[in-house]
Amino acid sequence: MKNTSLIILLAAICFLQACNEQPATRWMASIKPIEPVTANNSLVTTYYSKAYIPLEEYNNSKGFFEEGNLMTNFDCPDAHRDFPPVNIKQWDKVPVVNGRFPSYEETKTGKALHHYGEKPNANIKPYNMLLPKLATYYNSYMKTNELVIVIQIAQSAKDTVVSFRYITGGCGGNTFSHFHFLTDDEVKKATQ
Repeated sequence: MKNTSLIILLAAICFLQACNEQPATRWMASIKPIEPVTANNSLVTTYYSKAYIPLEEYNNSKGFFEEGNLMTNFDCPDAHRDFPPVNIKQWDKVPVVNGRFPSYEETKTGKALHHYGEKPNANIKPYNMLLPKLATYYNSYMKTNELVIVIQIAQSAKDTVVSFRYITGGCGGNTFSHFHFLTDDEVKKATQ
């Protein structure tokens, strides 16, 4: 019973972190290779805009758990504020960042889900694919294949994580093997 309660508690904390909610604790560890410049114990300077923001807010959209592991499975179908519904005929107009990691600010405007420290580093890199892309995603919670718009892909030595927007609003992500990227003919059928 204690193990089950602990597992449920850990899953709930991970879900809240991935859904861009404030973490339950006030302190989160920084990933050393991609650590932002610390202005004091509670503020960091973002890489691109040089804005000062709270450390926990910065880390909440970083894409890593406290211990440094990459977030590989997250589902936030109710995150409509940052990722509103998309007209399927306009899927290719969804804003994304290509060829680099997004800025912290770009994660707040819906162009990406995680910034991974904003700058290049040895542990993770943007996957070489022009985005956005339409794909079907196997949702293991619902046991369904869902049409999604892929807006970000990050590759590490262990995993390749695909982040997406639901057509109906919200966002999520999982490892590459959970996705089928649509061919041009499949895109035409899906958008008619």
